[in-house]
Amino acid sequence: MNGEQISPLAGQLSRALPCGLAGVIFDCDGVLLDSEESNTRFYNLARAYFGLPPMSKAQEEFVHMHTSSQSLEHVIPPGFMGRLREAVQSIDYVRDVIPYIRAEPGIYDLLQFLRGVGVKLAVHTNRSTFADDLLERFHLKEYFNPIVTASSCAPKPAPEGALFILQDWGIEPDMVMFVGDSRLDAQTAQSANLVFASFKNPDLESAVPVPGFGQMLAALKEFFTMRRVIHTACPVRG
Repeated sequence: MNGEQISPLAGQLSRALPCGLAGVIFDCDGVLLDSEESNTRFYNLARAYFGLPPMSKAQEEFVHMHTSSQSLEHVIPPGFMGRLREAVQSIDYVRDVIPYIRAEPGIYDLLQFLRGVGVKLAVHTNRSTFADDLLERFHLKEYFNPIVTASSCAPKPAPEGALFILQDWGIEPDMVMFVGDSRLDAQTAQSANLVFASFKNPDLESAVPVPGFGQMLAALKEFFTMRRVIHTACPVRG
């Protein structure tokens, strides 16, 4: 940029996306939404219904990544599974859980910028319920098409959802970045040949480690200033 030194994150974007950036797929929980406290609260309420203590740290990590059915099977002992429906129905999601969810700081500015430069946006989440309602509640749904959940495709780390998005967009995987915060997200990106950006999780191997959306926005502005256009000349794909 006219001899100016670029930031490390902008440099990583440039190296990871030599053909440009045409689409970004976001995980929902832990990326678009800070929902760790709400997830922990939901499953602890389900356990409390049976007189069980709060989850262990390992269980908390599991429920943050997996589908609700997988998580419930993981944290509720088999002897209580016959009464699982009544435990879940005892929880008022709007009253007991949603107040503990927050939009991730900086997400709106980032999405507006990406939409402004013509980048396609999608969500791929292992939520099977409430995904659309939550995105609508936080005024995020309008930015994304498609929105892929565990109800519409095989859950992550299966690549089915990511491949569906690529087909819907008609974009090559090397021009698409997957922003996620978990091992399942990383595996999904790898299986679909996407560029993986780890969000607030330095323990994950990633081409683009993102400490926060403010830093990501600044780096993307540098990236697009360097490139000027999204699509540039690339090696011929065979």
